[in-house]
Amino acid sequence: MPIFERFKMLSEKLKSARFYTPPKYFAIFLITVFLGLFLIWWAIISCLRQQFEIDFFDIGQGDSMLINIPYNQQILIDGGPDSKVLNSLGEKMPFYDRTIELIILTHPHSDHINGLIDVLSRYKVEKILLPKIENKPAEKDTESLDEFMNLAKKKSIPVFFADQGQEIIVNEEIKGEILWPLKNFQSDNLNDFSVILKLDYKNFCAYFTGDAEAVIQQQILSAENLSECQLLKVPHHGSKTALEEDFLKKINSKMAVISVGKNSYGHPAQETLEKLESQKIKYFRTDQDGTIRIGSDGINFWRK
Repeated sequence: MPIFERFKMLSEKLKSARFYTPPKYFAIFLITVFLGLFLIWWAIISCLRQQFEIDFFDIGQGDSMLINIPYNQQILIDGGPDSKVLNSLGEKMPFYDRTIELIILTHPHSDHINGLIDVLSRYKVEKILLPKIENKPAEKDTESLDEFMNLAKKKSIPVFFADQGQEIIVNEEIKGEILWPLKNFQSDNLNDFSVILKLDYKNFCAYFTGDAEAVIQQQILSAENLSECQLLKVPHHGSKTALEEDFLKKINSKMAVISVGKNSYGHPAQETLEKLESQKIKYFRTDQDGTIRIGSDGINFWRK
């Protein structure tokens, strides 16, 4: 049979042929499966690629720091003065991760605690660590502490009180130690209760100091575990009495971060900046540099 006639017969058969069109729901099913597999793959890759990072959030005049630990674990230290911290967390944490493994409240001043109340309302929090304040100083910010503690109780979040020498074991590579306060410490100044945390990741170390100023630093100068550390979070937004020179010399930091916003207190004070400069410590400010991200591989560290 000539090729032309074969082609003609094939064309006629195609005209009368019935083609199978899958139901609409089947196509939707396939798309859903594909998207699901893609999201699982993306989540796994994100987990594997995640590095140890510290974000010092730009949330105005206050403190809030997120420690990102490989395999999607987070430690949040303080929450700033308001709900701005939620935007910062939304930008830095994966959308599928709504769990914060540990919240550390350094002390209950409003510029540290208020945002944490919003965080407790929106995120699953596994543990809380804060200083024990039995005889509250006559400061209005203790009202926020009552609200914070009541919400933690309502959500059945385990609460632990910081004590000098206490260890925080995240994993084999990441460990923290509480250098201050003493569990039964008493003071009329809430700043003096500030939790001082030393966090080690392999050979990298960082100090988180809340608002613990020079008077508190003097009390831990003789501690054996007060060692050199590459990174320092400058206490109390860089106030005039934020740093004890002997403390600064002993920890021998290479980089410092000042969490500060627009304020009427003169933060950071020129005296404090000069102390950092005299020790050749490179410093960054959230009011000028925005959110500051520090990364480390456990040996080296850098600003991202």
